[in-house]
Amino acid sequence: EESYHHEFIGSAESLFDFAKSVNEGGDSWKNQKVALVADIDLGNKAWTPIGQTGATEFKGIFDGQGYTIKNLNVDNSAATDEHTSSGLFGWAESNVTIKNVNIDGATIKGNHNVAAIVGYTYSGKISNCHVSNATLVCTHANGEACGDKAGTIAGYAGDESRFSDCSASNSTVKGGRDAGQLIGAGYNVSISNC
Repeated sequence: EESYHHEFIGSAESLFDFAKSVNEGGDSWKNQKVALVADIDLGNKAWTPIGQTGATEFKGIFDGQGYTIKNLNVDNSAATDEHTSSGLFGWAESNVTIKNVNIDGATIKGNHNVAAIVGYTYSGKISNCHVSNATLVCTHANGEACGDKAGTIAGYAGDESRFSDCSASNSTVKGGRDAGQLIGAGYNVSISNC
């Protein structure tokens, strides 16, 4: 890990800038590490999930270092694309690592792939992530975004994604189908010590 480029995030402004670097700048942060160095209150400002529909995605390591992100607010209820994914991270495919992150007081609304940590992940490694006081709402929009794949940690997880030491508390998940407490839908996934 010594060779990783590190980015340290200690404010809401920095976290918004990091999301923009992925979503607008097209930076995947591959082989790089991003770490929180303080608790961050996003103040329920509109959050654009990090990684959008596979066109942009985070491929690095995100280490919350045990800090808490508060008042995360995503409203993707107008997005009816089959790939739109909602959460702190939206779409995260290539061996992404998200660890040691706490989310307290999230409201996430979408029509497909809805969660507080990551909406859609493929081969992701998610560990020691904890969600509390979250409201997750996944609503039927059309045949492709039919209120499916909603959970607190991940909406959809596939291809040997690994979840360990995660938890959810005092949270509500509403979905049309594929709704779960931790993961909405998983294919070939391992979950341990959650």
